[in-house]
Amino acid sequence: MLELGAGCGLPGLLLGKLGASKVVLTDMAQCVELLQDNIDDNELQACACAAALDWTSAGDLEAVTRAHGCEFDLVLAADTVYAPELVRPFHSLLLHFCTAPGTRVYFSAPRPRVQQATDAFFDLVRGPDSYFDVVKVPSSSYIAAAPASATATVDGNQGIFILTRKPVPKQLST
Repeated sequence: MLELGAGCGLPGLLLGKLGASKVVLTDMAQCVELLQDNIDDNELQACACAAALDWTSAGDLEAVTRAHGCEFDLVLAADTVYAPELVRPFHSLLLHFCTAPGTRVYFSAPRPRVQQATDAFFDLVRGPDSYFDVVKVPSSSYIAAAPASATATVDGNQGIFILTRKPVPKQLST
């Protein structure tokens, strides 16, 4: 399991506590010490590790790939696409780490304050050359206790999505 933009690492730490055999928590270099402290505090050193991953750094990508491989069956990304300049690097990371058909990405899209970046990301993953099937999780399944007016605000490209890696089509020979 790979968590991109992990922050303090709560989702990945929870999966480690629930029995995930491999949890790689990534974020910018300044977050790695906090992530490692949280791994240590939760006694998850046997299954979890923290790594620096600046999405625009080929060196960081190479280091994470060398240390942990590049094939994960599950990727988590919560509120990660918040700036238009990060959309393409983030999409490239997904293509790099989600190589096997069926790999799932659980992605939460932020609120309208960053709508331009979110829309650009979904243009890429829903486009004609997309390598992902995209399914939006109905907000009623995770906002069950909220009033209808609250769930009505989670629409369009906001909310929680599951991206599933499609098989890469074989090239036709000519």
